[in-house]
Amino acid sequence: SMAGTVRDAQGGVLPGVTVTVSGGTVAPRVVVTTEQGAYSVTGLPPGSYSVDFELAGFGNQRREDVAVQVNRTTRVDVEL
Repeated sequence: SMAGTVRDAQGGVLPGVTVTVSGGTVAPRVVVTTEQGAYSVTGLPPGSYSVDFELAGFGNQRREDVAVQVNRTTRVDVEL
């Protein structure tokens, strides 16, 4: 699985960020951050993924080659 928190430059959490996980052997998975700026994507098979973070009014971020391992939660925190 993969999880993390999205914050702005001042450290405030950002709800409503669209997080898209793609790559590996699965179709892209899309989730939206909660009121606490948190997201979680479960059920990802082991592999390497790209993660895109998008929110209107903020610059988009992309993380490449994010490794997901068996029985571990990969943490990807981002600042937009």
